[in-house]
Amino acid sequence: MLYGMTNPIPFFILFLSVSCSSQLQSENTDWPDRSFGQTVDSLPSSVWALFEDQNGHFWFGSNGQGVFHQHDSGITQYTVVDGLASNQIRGIKGDDQGRVLFDTPGGVSMFNSDRITTLMAKLPSESQWMLGENDLWFQGSGNINGT
Repeated sequence: MLYGMTNPIPFFILFLSVSCSSQLQSENTDWPDRSFGQTVDSLPSSVWALFEDQNGHFWFGSNGQGVFHQHDSGITQYTVVDGLASNQIRGIKGDDQGRVLFDTPGGVSMFNSDRITTLMAKLPSESQWMLGENDLWFQGSGNINGT
C-alpha cells in the first residue's frame, strides 16, 4: 500500500519547527563567564602615568598594580589578568580612534572598550623608518615587543 500525501503543508511546518527549535539559544554556553577589570574604591599610592581620554575620563598607571580607569560610575582596575603586558605602566597615550594605549616593560597594550590586547611590533627595514601623521611613540624597554 502506498502512503500518499495530499497536503504537504502540515508536514513542512512540522519539519521546519523541529529543525529550527534546536538552533535557538538565549546565551552562548561555549564561552565562560568573564568579568573584565575589578571595581576598586581608591587609586594606588604610586602613580607613574596620568592620561585624560576623549570622554574626559582619567587613566592612572601604577608601578606594579596595573592601570586604573576613573569614569562616571567609579574606578576600574585592569591588570595582567585582563590582558595587560605588565602591571608596570610607564606611559599612557590615546589614538585618534579613542583607544587607550599603555607603555609597559612587556610591550604596548591597547584598551578597546571590551578588551585589552598587547600589540606586536612589526619592525620595518631601516630605509622605512619615518614618522607618520597619526603615529604614537613610546619610551620602550629595548625588547622586541616594547616599542
